[in-house]
Amino acid sequence: MKPYLSKKDFSHPVYVLEDEEFIAFAMPGGNIYVSTGLIEMFPTDDKLAFAIAHELGHNENNHTYELAQLILYLEKLQERGNPIDFLEGVWAEMRAAFCNQADELESDIAAVYLLHAAGYDPERAFDVTRVLRQIDIEKPEDEVKRWIMSLAHTHPWSGDRDQCVCDYVKNAKAVIECHKVYEKGRARVTTQRKPLSVRKHPSPQSEKLGQFRRSEEIYLICDCVKQHHGLEFAYACNKKGLRGWVDKKYVQVLEE
Repeated sequence: MKPYLSKKDFSHPVYVLEDEEFIAFAMPGGNIYVSTGLIEMFPTDDKLAFAIAHELGHNENNHTYELAQLILYLEKLQERGNPIDFLEGVWAEMRAAFCNQADELESDIAAVYLLHAAGYDPERAFDVTRVLRQIDIEKPEDEVKRWIMSLAHTHPWSGDRDQCVCDYVKNAKAVIECHKVYEKGRARVTTQRKPLSVRKHPSPQSEKLGQFRRSEEIYLICDCVKQHHGLEFAYACNKKGLRGWVDKKYVQVLEE
């Protein structure tokens, strides 16, 4: 995902913490930390990529820079040591915690973009936010109780994060305009290698649904969808009902 970051100021090394708790965070300077507990909970590339992309999103949106500025400000107040400065420090931390909830949602959206740009399946973000709903405190229905609890809640309610990501992906989906539409147009798998993988989404990183055999006749539903990495995918199916995206360079249209 690094090539698709707008900010190139940090190398963003990722460190693994030996901790069973669900932990992931980014520090000023670009370092990212994830726990073994998080890795075990999100074992697939798409899910783990979302967790890392979320932390990259904090740097993309200047959240880590703002955190560094806050730390320096609080250190200066602490050095002065008077009661007024102490209260100002407490108030500054409370404001930062309140703003942090919006920052988390902003980083979730940045993560979805980075997943898509790098060829991962952005809809796997739904799996992550729904896991967060399971381990998070349930959002109270009573408005007053919810407001009081949110004062000590540094992150948004997981249900709100889940809804935010779902709405963003839904609104960001582009309608695919095929160059040609084949009404049950026949084609042939022309690869001379192993059977051709059929994937859920037009991305080499997406879930593999099955395979078309070499030289198998298939039906094209629509023509290619060009991806950022230069590959082209066609939506196709075979007589057994297997449907999905295949790499177009291994599919040859049969002339009537």
